[in-house]
Amino acid sequence: MVFLFIMPGVISSMGNLHIPTITNFLDFATPRLNNLAFWLSVLAIQIFVVAIAFEGGVSAGWTLYFPLSGADFSTSSAVSLAILSLHFLGASSEAGAITFISTLQLCRNSGISSLNWDLIIWAVFLVSFLLVTTLPVLGAGITVLFFERQFGYSGLLGIGLDSAGDPVIFQHLFWFFGHPEVYVIVLPAFGIVSASLENIRLAPTPSYLGMVLALFSISFVGFFVWAHHMFTVGMADVTRIYFSCATLVIGVPTAVKIFAWSLALTEINFKDWTFVLVGTFISCFVFGGFTGLILANAALDLGFHDTYFVIGHFHYVLSIAAAIGFLLFIILAIEAITYYSRTYLLLVQILILGIAGVNCLFLIQHLIGLEGHPRRIFLSPEVYVGWAALANIGAWGILSSLGIVVFAFSPGFVVDRYKIKSDSKAT
Repeated sequence: MVFLFIMPGVISSMGNLHIPTITNFLDFATPRLNNLAFWLSVLAIQIFVVAIAFEGGVSAGWTLYFPLSGADFSTSSAVSLAILSLHFLGASSEAGAITFISTLQLCRNSGISSLNWDLIIWAVFLVSFLLVTTLPVLGAGITVLFFERQFGYSGLLGIGLDSAGDPVIFQHLFWFFGHPEVYVIVLPAFGIVSASLENIRLAPTPSYLGMVLALFSISFVGFFVWAHHMFTVGMADVTRIYFSCATLVIGVPTAVKIFAWSLALTEINFKDWTFVLVGTFISCFVFGGFTGLILANAALDLGFHDTYFVIGHFHYVLSIAAAIGFLLFIILAIEAITYYSRTYLLLVQILILGIAGVNCLFLIQHLIGLEGHPRRIFLSPEVYVGWAALANIGAWGILSSLGIVVFAFSPGFVVDRYKIKSDSKAT
């Protein structure tokens, strides 16, 4: 979801569709580099599909932790192909980010002030900066991992009595990219939610400058909190205290955004059912953010680590943010082109997704995580079988909602409606 959908699909589509509209440019500053980014992403996806076809697939998890991803545990070539795919995806994201930054810089040089950008543009700009600065670190880590697998190089990540390496080094390299990647996912959703609120309340976002500064603050502080994913690796107490405090600081600019959105919700047009999506996003994000503050406490995280409590928190914050943000972006794009949206089907979809599916699945994961249910196990203990059945019902609700989204926003319906409007206007 992260590497194959959100990064090449959501973020790239937002930048490519929205930046030319706002800047009134005919093309990007580096169009060939942008085209290269697209074809590299296509090549990377093809390589990854080949990788999962190998026996055992990519059996090292999405984090590719060493030594599980090493040649001793992952014997097939699937992991090596996945690493190659990630290299191409990283190059694609870097090329796209450079394209967006250079185009927006050209926009500033042409006399358009950055204070005239809407929050979607600010989100894309900051996400591009995060990708340019953190993806090389991930590239270095997976390159070392590739050398470990293919050539038996043991200078950095190797294990054993005769090795000077430490597998924890790879965790540091991964999460230095991995936590800013959280904001790569969620910042575009922040911008889209703000733009949607502007549309349904027919007024600018409250405290525009405060929202921009909040985006900057979240992006900046996000560089210094990566090790809160690693409280159990044996780090010193002083280090745990620092990363706990730095993580809690992120809650301040996030609260600024929540209060601004809440203020905007008091002045909306309730005839536009888009507010249901926005309200669902805010409520889910607030709950997920609250559980994040719990996990930011190192003493509590030691107990919750590697339980379903972490999984529930992650999906409340990121999966919901990405899904609803992308859906709102589709709505904005369709309404901008065709002035048409299927509000009734949208309402049905959000009732399934927001109430039944999401909360049934991920709230249950929080509850069983509080009881210590471990993650990454094949079968749940017998005491959790009933909870697992309820969670499966929530998962089916989410899948059903995806079908409704496809039906509600299918190109055939939208194009036909647009043709009818065009014909009526011509008449």
